[in-house]
Amino acid sequence: MKYRAEISSPLNARKEKPQSKAWVVTAWSQANRALLALLICATPSLAQAGATAMASAQSNTPPRLITSVQPVQMIVSAISHGISTPIVLLPPGSTPHEYSLKPSNVKHISQADALFWIGPSLENFLSRTLKKFSRRSSLNVSALIDAPGLKLISLNDEHHHEHDHAQHDDAANTVAEHSDDAKAAEPAEHAAEHSDPHIWLDPDNALAMARQVSQVLANLDPANAKRYQHNLSEFAQRIAKLHKQLQHKLMPIKNKGYFVFHDAYSYFEQRYGLKRLGEFSVNESKPSVKKLMSIQSIIQQGQAECVFSEPQFNPSLIHTVIRGTNVRQATLDPLGDSYQYGVDPSNHYFEFIEQFTNQFIGCLNQ
Repeated sequence: MKYRAEISSPLNARKEKPQSKAWVVTAWSQANRALLALLICATPSLAQAGATAMASAQSNTPPRLITSVQPVQMIVSAISHGISTPIVLLPPGSTPHEYSLKPSNVKHISQADALFWIGPSLENFLSRTLKKFSRRSSLNVSALIDAPGLKLISLNDEHHHEHDHAQHDDAANTVAEHSDDAKAAEPAEHAAEHSDPHIWLDPDNALAMARQVSQVLANLDPANAKRYQHNLSEFAQRIAKLHKQLQHKLMPIKNKGYFVFHDAYSYFEQRYGLKRLGEFSVNESKPSVKKLMSIQSIIQQGQAECVFSEPQFNPSLIHTVIRGTNVRQATLDPLGDSYQYGVDPSNHYFEFIEQFTNQFIGCLNQ
């Protein structure tokens, strides 16, 4: 057939061959251009997806938290519960006034995202190291003695004047007011420097510290801000309940006199109206012979029902003073090193205060 002859003709085949090659090249070029256009359009989306995945991975990485002493660790643990578990620098049995950082401590600090401490008036062993880390912007350092809402008790006054941190963010403008004299108000920063640093022994102060921790963690880890706020709300509810329980439990011993080893308990004593007659040591300094004789005289007169030592210090001095008297002797642990705790770290502050309170009651309510 004519149609078949035209298709099979060599001449026709040679004429059609260049046309076929051109078509293939054209088609290939068009496909390449389409693919290139597709990749160009997809690149921003792919980059965005990669960035989103990276941000998601970062948000899923819990912040690395470090704390100075165990009571601070307890409060931070309650707020970071379910997200991050903070480590503590001060080992059990040590006192923050005499501790020296080890290389392993410095390594932990270098790897941390945030560090919580009371301040230089308690953990002076941290001051020099934190100055070195001050140039490292990624380490968030929070001194909880500067937390808004704290009630501070001065160490400079025999009657332990109380200071109140104003509720606003600018610590430089915060003032502390004397509650029982007419002295002029002084900056909270100065008040903190000369205040009893054992602020956690007042549950209301523990709540103020927890609020500060929650704010720091929410700024550091916005992806988990709601969880931090939820943990803070639970902590606040439990503090309110704890306060009522302690008022009831401590009522029978409010008028019973006692001595403590050193002046670490003013916050707890003032909050619940306890009757401390004195202390062996001020700021952990060695007591004078005159002071020891005065304490012994008061004990011999029967005014004191109990003398409290601490597990961080040798009790031999107390044993010498109370020898030959009928006064009872027990242990108070302001750092909570010697207490037993459950597996849930969010409960540890409440378990600490409960055991601390029971030591008071166990010795005085007899």
